[in-house]
Amino acid sequence: MKDIHHTCRCTGQQFTFKEWCAWLDNHKKAGQDSGKFVALSYNGFDFNIHDVCLTPNRPVRLFNHHCIVEVKTAQSPTGRWDYGLDVNLHNSGHYVGAGFVDDVQKGYPTEAAAILAALLAARKSAQPTSPPVESRQRGRRRRIHQRQHAGPVYSEYHQANRRSAPCNGVQTTNPILIMTRHVESHMQPMCVGWFRLQYPAVGKLLFAVPNGGARSRTEAAIMKAEGVTAGVTDLILLLGRGGFNALCIEMKTTDRRSALSDAQIEWRSLTIANGNRHVVCRTLEEFQSEIRWYMARPANNEPRDEITCVRPIVPPSVEEIERAFGKIRRRKINHQPTKTEKQ
Repeated sequence: MKDIHHTCRCTGQQFTFKEWCAWLDNHKKAGQDSGKFVALSYNGFDFNIHDVCLTPNRPVRLFNHHCIVEVKTAQSPTGRWDYGLDVNLHNSGHYVGAGFVDDVQKGYPTEAAAILAALLAARKSAQPTSPPVESRQRGRRRRIHQRQHAGPVYSEYHQANRRSAPCNGVQTTNPILIMTRHVESHMQPMCVGWFRLQYPAVGKLLFAVPNGGARSRTEAAIMKAEGVTAGVTDLILLLGRGGFNALCIEMKTTDRRSALSDAQIEWRSLTIANGNRHVVCRTLEEFQSEIRWYMARPANNEPRDEITCVRPIVPPSVEEIERAFGKIRRRKINHQPTKTEKQ
């Protein structure tokens, strides 16, 4: 039995060390990069000899001043999905490509499941490790000493930047940590990202309404006075289609306990009564299905056929016609001439 040095799962090839070196030399002489050589293509996804997808989907990309996170997905001929992850923090980073899945028990059944796993992996990589108690105490004493000897300028700066100060090399306002606290927050960026990739011309017409979140009483009162309304949907597509003025999308989890509140039910009735469409989406697939159905409807300013645009006219029945002519006939018979007509 020969000693296997490299195995290509997408093609089933096995190489010994000599065979692998010879394969690399042949492609190098031909001016081909082994990492860019396409060994297998499936459904638009190209895999190289290292079982890494060269043309993955890029459904999610997050960035701010301190980090960049990009999720990549690819599907194998087995129907399973795998994710690739590119995480660049301000002090570290790593990259993993979307690989080939040759076992139906591995990978993920849907692209949404792969994206969710990638976001959880990104969150785990960005979470700080708890330092020893002695290190925390020394750091606390050092910060107290700096505040006491730096004067009011440092104190004002510290108060202004307290929430964004780095904690153990990781930004506390990192979107990776914030967006994965709730499952709804996992799904909503994926839905918005997918929509803006599929419909770039009207991508900005889909926007979020920041109604949720914990706020102080003062902040909540100010936002309520500014117009924040309880029950408003998470996403609104401000685009008229098929006679609807807009599409209101409420994001919920697959948990049975995740249901509409009383305020959301009241707001749903109000939006439907005023010519809008209201839907509840619990997965990325449901969101995509609703968006495709809605975007396939004709625009409100476009000419439409009689079936979809004009309310069908129901002709009067024979009884209604006879009843109407009978009234007219009786009126003519019972008509009394006026004085002008007698003269």
